[in-house]
Amino acid sequence: MIEKLKAEEQALCILNTKKCTQRIYESVKDEGVYHLSTSMYPAHRKRVLGEIGERLKKGERCVVVSTSLVEAGVDLDFQTVYRQLAGVDSMIQAAGRCNREGRRPSSQCFTYVFKLDNKESVPGQRQQIEVAESLLVDNRNLEDLETIKRYFEMLYHFRGESLDKKEILKKFERGDFQFSTVGKEFRLIEENTKTILIPKEEEAAKILGELRIKGITKEGIRKMGQYCVNVYENDFQKMFAAGMLRPISEDLKDDYFVLTDPDKYTDEMGLDLSVGYGEAVMF
Repeated sequence: MIEKLKAEEQALCILNTKKCTQRIYESVKDEGVYHLSTSMYPAHRKRVLGEIGERLKKGERCVVVSTSLVEAGVDLDFQTVYRQLAGVDSMIQAAGRCNREGRRPSSQCFTYVFKLDNKESVPGQRQQIEVAESLLVDNRNLEDLETIKRYFEMLYHFRGESLDKKEILKKFERGDFQFSTVGKEFRLIEENTKTILIPKEEEAAKILGELRIKGITKEGIRKMGQYCVNVYENDFQKMFAAGMLRPISEDLKDDYFVLTDPDKYTDEMGLDLSVGYGEAVMF
């Protein structure tokens, strides 16, 4: 995979985990090579996406190593796409980034699905990957509507009632619409995370100062979100125990924290700050 990416001019490689994305990127980083993941705070990610879009339009070398965040809501057009084996819906979304604008002959544009030898854990995706792999073993075409239908039938069969563990649908039976209860319990993606502010940029440091002086406001929280990343509970505990985090304020002490020394800690973790500054610590 690394050798293929080094030889590409305009290519996108999508992997299933942030750790694997970081490892592949570190092995291929060069002029025109970019890394994208949710470990980058939104303001930084937006700037990098802007640079990527400009290089693609100018026909310059642009190789992007990313998590699945580029599969939806990101308008990018690559000649070649590599997608690590995932759910059928994710792989089709990835293929939609290949020759998206139809400017190249289809005979020159390819989407490859690949597997890695390592047995890394992919939280929440194991069954999707297994079902998709079984369909590929049967030599089914991923873009065929019958394959897509079969994929979701199999997934529903395996997961069954686990798709609605909190019995959300039952709360709407017999005309008894429990909107308040459902609003509290429903999460499309269940994540036990903490929000970390990365005050590396001047604007982020300014927002942090305002929150501490003026107190918490909806506007302040909204602006802060552009310079925050979310980390899972186990990573949060490691960072907090190491003295890397402190609460932003007494009002936000349970859910919102600030990285105490972004320059020191991102450098110590070996992140490439020239294109990846402000990323969360990768354990």
